[in-house]
Amino acid sequence: MEKLLSIGKFAEYADISRRTLIYYDEINLFKPIELSEKGYRMYSIKQYEQFGLICTLKNLGFSLDLIKKYIYKENPETLQKDILSLRDSIRREMSELQRMEDSLTTTLWRQDYVKNSKKGVIVSEQLPAERFYASKKNDSCEGLNYFNDFGDFYHSLDKEEMLTGFPTGYVILNNERNKQNFSKSPYRFIRMTNQSMIKNDPSQSIIIKPAGRYLKLFTTNSEEEISKALCLLEEEVKKNNDQIIGDYWIVNWNEHLVSDVNKQLIEIQVNVQL
Repeated sequence: MEKLLSIGKFAEYADISRRTLIYYDEINLFKPIELSEKGYRMYSIKQYEQFGLICTLKNLGFSLDLIKKYIYKENPETLQKDILSLRDSIRREMSELQRMEDSLTTTLWRQDYVKNSKKGVIVSEQLPAERFYASKKNDSCEGLNYFNDFGDFYHSLDKEEMLTGFPTGYVILNNERNKQNFSKSPYRFIRMTNQSMIKNDPSQSIIIKPAGRYLKLFTTNSEEEISKALCLLEEEVKKNNDQIIGDYWIVNWNEHLVSDVNKQLIEIQVNVQL
C-alpha cells in the first residue's frame, strides 16, 4: 500500500507553501488524492508530475484559469496555441518596455545637454547631420494659427514617434526671414528623430539639417529673448566675416519638462562658413 504524504510533507517536497496547496485545492486546480479520517489532505508522490506541470505553465506566464483548463483536457494542440499567443503577448510587452526605456534615456540625454549648456553664450561647434519630421510651411509664428498649426503637426506624427522623447522646435527659413520681427517669418515645425524611427509614410515630410560648423546659442523661449539671441548670432557672424548658410534651427530642449513656456530653454543653431 502506497504511503501518502501530509500536506506539510508534500509542500516541503515540492518546495511550495501549504497555503498555496490549500488554495489550489479550493479552486479545483490541484486536489489531494484523498482526505484522512480526520479530514487532513493527503497527497501521493505520483502527483508530483502533475504539480510540476502546473508549476511549469505558471512560470511560463499562464493564468491559473488557463492552467486548469489544460490540466483537465491536456490537449497538446490547444497548449501550443496558448503558448504562441502568450509568447506574442510577451513580445509586445517587451517592445513597449524597450520603447519606454529608450524614451527615458533620450529624456535624460536632453536634461544633461541642457544642464551642460550656458545661456547667452555663443558656441561654435562642428555638428553631424540630423533628421527631423517637418510640418508644411506656415506663414508666421503669430496669433492663433500658430497653435492650430502646432496641433495639426503633432497629430500628424505617429504615436510611437510622439513617445520617443526627442525634442521639438521649428526652423525659420533664412531667405524669407523678417529682419524686423522674426515671428512674422515663414517657418516649419520640426521634431528630431533618428534613422531607425523613420517609416516609409508618404504623409510624413523628413528634412535634414546638414552637417557643418554651427554657431549655437541657448536662450529662454520668449519672443523678446529669441529676438535678442538672433541679433547676437548675426552680429557674431558679421564680426567674424562669416556667412549664414541654410536656415535658423530652433530646438526646444526641455519642452514637456518645464511647464512655464517662458522658462523653457531653446537653442538656436545657424550653419556658418567663411
